[in-house]
Amino acid sequence: MNNNGQASPQATRHALIRLLIVVAVVVGFVFYAYGWTVTEVDLDKPQEAQRQENVGNALRELLSPRIFSQEREVVEITAPFLMVCESSNQALPESVPDPETGGVVTINPSCGEAGDIIEVTISNFSPLADTRIRWIPPEGQSRPREDLITGREELVLDSSGSFTGQIEVPRIRNTDGQMHQVAIRAAFPAGAVELSDISQLTVLRMIETIFMALLATSIAIPIASLISFFAARNLMRPIRLPVGKLFVALLFFSIGAMLGASLLNGLGAFAARVGGGEEYGVIVGIVAPVIVVGLAIAGLRYLNPPEDKTRATIAETSSNDYVKMIVNAVLLTLLVIFAVGALAGFFVWLAGQLQVFGDSLRPAFLNALEITREEIYPLNPLEWLQNATADGIQAIGTLLHTIGTLVILIMPIVAAVITGVSLSNVASNLTTGPLRNLTGSLERIVGGILGALVGAILFAVLGFLGMSAALFGLLVPIVAAIITGNIFGLIYKQFAVKPSKSIKPARSQTAIMTVL
Repeated sequence: MNNNGQASPQATRHALIRLLIVVAVVVGFVFYAYGWTVTEVDLDKPQEAQRQENVGNALRELLSPRIFSQEREVVEITAPFLMVCESSNQALPESVPDPETGGVVTINPSCGEAGDIIEVTISNFSPLADTRIRWIPPEGQSRPREDLITGREELVLDSSGSFTGQIEVPRIRNTDGQMHQVAIRAAFPAGAVELSDISQLTVLRMIETIFMALLATSIAIPIASLISFFAARNLMRPIRLPVGKLFVALLFFSIGAMLGASLLNGLGAFAARVGGGEEYGVIVGIVAPVIVVGLAIAGLRYLNPPEDKTRATIAETSSNDYVKMIVNAVLLTLLVIFAVGALAGFFVWLAGQLQVFGDSLRPAFLNALEITREEIYPLNPLEWLQNATADGIQAIGTLLHTIGTLVILIMPIVAAVITGVSLSNVASNLTTGPLRNLTGSLERIVGGILGALVGAILFAVLGFLGMSAALFGLLVPIVAAIITGNIFGLIYKQFAVKPSKSIKPARSQTAIMTVL
């Protein structure tokens, strides 16, 4: 506060900042409160008894996983129960001991009404058995019953295999006067101890994760090595790439990508059908790509003789060299697209053959019964080796089928990238000399034109892909050309490689006019 009793501008600014902070905190709190309300989070639900019991069961299963398992033999012993006692002198059937296990089940009383409490006595059972009580009505599915004394479905037998508990008679409509059954189901351990299904699934997923990591690493290492090499190379040496050359490469890459996706996609699809034997048979599918690739390589060798190893400078480049460069690019583009398509089709055909060959290697009874190896136990070592070899061959076939199908599906993208790279490379080489000779205002004009063209082409492609070129067809390229042209023009002006003083302006203007 100054001498006149008024607050200073600095104090006013600090007070305003504090006020804005308080307002921002309040607004943020309101937003979070609204978000909490929208999510409808109810903290009373986790406190429900049933939910807590479910969470406890899940935690017990999580903390005590069943690593090993053992086959179980289920034995069921029943005792009759008459719904609604008709008379006190009525004779009711008695339960008899099980002939195999000797177990006996007795219920008292053996008749009653819904809601009554009856006593269940078990004797001569195995104390290691997993024993449970189930109520079986005359018609319908059985239902579990819990012991009213312990409140659990699992019965805990003593060392002699005996148990005494109480259950409630369930309410089942229209069953009065009919005979029900009280069943005691006991599961006895039988067979050898082996890994449980959860353990086997865990080991299988671990192996799959390891193989996926190895696959990702094998794919990433070459790419990372290449990028690292270029990064180190760029750090160790100065880069004098004219920005105009970069603009030309981007411009013609976009044009080449559109041409490749629209015109050469059919060539790749045709090559895939030829390589897969769909057009002219398997023999032609294998021989034709080899002949085509051989002729293309011979043509490239003819256009580029081995003895011509010296690279001509820009001034020494003749019109024949430019023609050779264009023919090489066209022939190489067609060759690569055809070879990729034919190889993809061949992969799909070979995958089918490997599947058939793998089935032929399996033991005869497996193919005859049409069942998997997990349902046959045990296999002798020779049969196991045959089965494992068949699995490996078919796994390779599955991988080849996936690769071939994926390449066929993305053939438009493959053709677009190959054509775009080829056309941008040719355009960059043809315009390197004239672009290096630009000076003064002509350099800025050409930079602006190239920047506008690049922006227009790129935004036109994005508009065509994203909005089906309906409303974006003309508006986006025009606006993008104006904005991007100015931006790229300024970048070109700042970073373009300056020509040497020996080059005269008249020569540069003549060179660029020749290209145009």
